[in-house]
Amino acid sequence: PRPVSPPVPAARGTAGAGGMVPNVRAESPPLPRQEGLVSMASAMPMPSFDDEGPTEAMMPCPHCQRSFRQSALERHVGICQKVFQEKRKVFNAVKHAVPVEALKAKKAQERQEKQEKRAAGGGARRPEEQPLKGMPNWKKQSEAFRQAIKQARMVDQYVKDGKPLSSLPA
Repeated sequence: PRPVSPPVPAARGTAGAGGMVPNVRAESPPLPRQEGLVSMASAMPMPSFDDEGPTEAMMPCPHCQRSFRQSALERHVGICQKVFQEKRKVFNAVKHAVPVEALKAKKAQERQEKQEKRAAGGGARRPEEQPLKGMPNWKKQSEAFRQAIKQARMVDQYVKDGKPLSSLPA
């Protein structure tokens, strides 16, 4: 027979004298037995363990101090040395994140900038004096436009102050 579950509290108005309704469940019929089938548990032989314990002596690993049977220890030592004793390579996330072409382009640009500095005498140039050779067309036009605006403001300031325009820088 099955164990009976504890009583469940009843809804309002349906409770008996104690306020609890017993949870009684009908028993399930037994499962029919099938003669031709053999379960997996009965098909596999069960190992018998004697009170003596394992028959092989346990030996500690010289690297991690875990104990193994002699036959397992021979396999474990090689794995233990490989996995736990070798130094791992330091992972360089930047190397994997940045494409090789981008690194090459950056190095080439840095080399070119160094060569330009050497050719110019190492002095820093003002933005107006920078050569426009390596710039894209749109940037050349933008720089020329900015220069024109600066010069126009300078002319307006000279006119406002009453200075002669002949004294403007060239």
